[in-house]
Amino acid sequence: MINSDAVLKKSADMKGKDMSNKSHVFRNNVAAYNSLTQTVHLNNVNREDVENFNALLHSGGSKNDVATLDGVKNIIRPMVHELRHWVDMNCSIKGLDSLSSIYKLALSLKPSNSEIPKLKRELGLSCFVERAVSSVPPPWRHSFSYSKPLYHEPIEHLSICFHAGDDIKGKENLFKTPIYLGSMLECCAYQQEYKDALPLMAGNAFWPAEKRRFEKEELEFVYDSTLAEYHALAHAFASCTKEFDVSSAYEFSSGICFWLLNMPDEMLRRTLKEVDDWAVEKNLHNIFRTISVNWPREAIIYYSLIALREVAATTVKELQEDMVYDLLPVWKTFRNEYAEKSHEQFCMDVEELKKLGFDYFNQASSALIENNKSVLEQKTLNPTLLGLKYPPVFCGDFETAGASEFSGLEDHYFKIPENEIAELIKIKRR
Repeated sequence: MINSDAVLKKSADMKGKDMSNKSHVFRNNVAAYNSLTQTVHLNNVNREDVENFNALLHSGGSKNDVATLDGVKNIIRPMVHELRHWVDMNCSIKGLDSLSSIYKLALSLKPSNSEIPKLKRELGLSCFVERAVSSVPPPWRHSFSYSKPLYHEPIEHLSICFHAGDDIKGKENLFKTPIYLGSMLECCAYQQEYKDALPLMAGNAFWPAEKRRFEKEELEFVYDSTLAEYHALAHAFASCTKEFDVSSAYEFSSGICFWLLNMPDEMLRRTLKEVDDWAVEKNLHNIFRTISVNWPREAIIYYSLIALREVAATTVKELQEDMVYDLLPVWKTFRNEYAEKSHEQFCMDVEELKKLGFDYFNQASSALIENNKSVLEQKTLNPTLLGLKYPPVFCGDFETAGASEFSGLEDHYFKIPENEIAELIKIKRR
């Protein structure tokens, strides 16, 4: 729970940072996660809001007060969403790999730095999201495209394209989004709201009356054609089995993203080998190999969508987390040792990152390792994040107190050359 007792001296400086229109900032109207500074911002939350909400929770009457629902909606949901971004970037194997590239670039801010192309692919592709001019009602069809930019740098990438329900051949895109780290993170973060925030609402006495409005708002969100990057993966997987339940679609989609974000390198190599064998049989090996060079996890998602559709054609199933393991024979063999192997590599990766000399990893590494272990030991692809150790969260007029391992690291956040890195990894128009 948010602790509102401590206020850090630099709140005004961090609050004043302009994070609009920056591809490395995962943001919405009320909150943001900055992937370069590793900071979480709840812009519309102030001290009074948090103090009142904490008092309500500790009063014993929170389950009988409608204000609890407002607190969950306005404070807990956005906090859970952005902290999931932080966990995926700081406490997973793939996240550490991306952070390594960010910090290596920070040490050498040169256009020739070899980390720049990688970071453009991982953090910069939001410029290729094509949003509908206005809301387009479902039903939608989807297809895949290996996109070749015409007006930007030639960073080829895999996209999910959505078409009108009667556009059988997919001649016109209503909207589309790349499949990349950003879309994976958004899928996981929305699911985390269902996992950790929704139960607080469901236990409230006013929930039966509010449930219909909640469901209406959620459906409006997941069918908002201007927010493709938030729901594209869930829609794509759901369409494979004609799954109409929002929570089930996100549970499965975020589950496969979690599986890939935390997958050890050796398991990733074996997965790619098995998928390549499949692609040869399907005569798709040329496109798969082209994608997998720079997009190994995205190529596996591409395979998974095709494989799931084939499974559903013969066996009608509702999407469930365990179905992830059925997508590849080798994944069933990974299951029992996955957590141990993943944590083992994570610990080694943290030690490598500490060699870069940044205070953040030297001081906070024990918390990151503990978080990673806690998440993996839950033996689920949709773990709870409650009880993990977090850094301070920057709110509207104060900062929450983070875990002791992050104490005194404020200067680190401010020293990261954010604007310089952002300019170097920006995908530019020709």
